Amino acid sequence: MSSKRLAIGTGLLALMTAYAAVGQELVSLDVGDAAGTPGSTAIDGDVYTIEGAGSDIWNAADGFRFAYTEVSGDFEAVVHQISTDLPKEWSKGGVHVRQSIEAGAQNAQAIVTGGGASGAQLTWRPAADGATDEFMDSAPGPWKDGEC
Repeated sequence: MSSKRLAIGTGLLALMTAYAAVGQELVSLDVGDAAGTPGSTAIDGDVYTIEGAGSDIWNAADGFRFAYTEVSGDFEAVVHQISTDLPKEWSKGGVHVRQSIEAGAQNAQAIVTGGGASGAQLTWRPAADGATDEFMDSAPGPWKDGEC
């Protein structure tokens, strides 16, 4: 049986069913190049504030901070993202699932982006150390018009 990790990305989030159903403490961790600039995670009741650095969750390796708990088999995650303070264009907040804590791990995520992007994406990396792809990108901006 493979193990998956439930991750809550950068941003201010309120965890609901996912944390309660799993019944385990969340671990907060910097992945990949984010380890060079450690982030922080603050917990106030059911509100988690996660701040981090890193290059991105994209391409063949990731650099970011997240809070997670390990789950096995099928699971359901419900997250209510109550606020998003994502200052950089490709800062991300949302639900992120990955095979391991290695920078190039297989993963999938449903996220919102910050800065001028201010949109939503569903992305995944189907093979370890492979390319990341996206299913949907509703983020407005000049890159959507081929200007970048």
